Amino acid sequence: MEQADCRFQTQVRKVQVEARQIRRHTQTFIDIHQVRQAANVKIFIILQAFFQGDDAR
Repeated sequence: MEQADCRFQTQVRKVQVEARQIRRHTQTFIDIHQVRQAANVKIFIILQAFFQGDDAR
């Protein structure tokens, strides 16, 4: 059981490191506020297209 637990802990640490690397890559050249604004715009456009497409039926 201890060996299986060690494997799980290694995998969790690996995922945490990858998540940190992705976040750093995003923040290197772009302000995080700008990233949030861009994400909000994309979500708004998708929702707007979804609801307008529903009205056309």
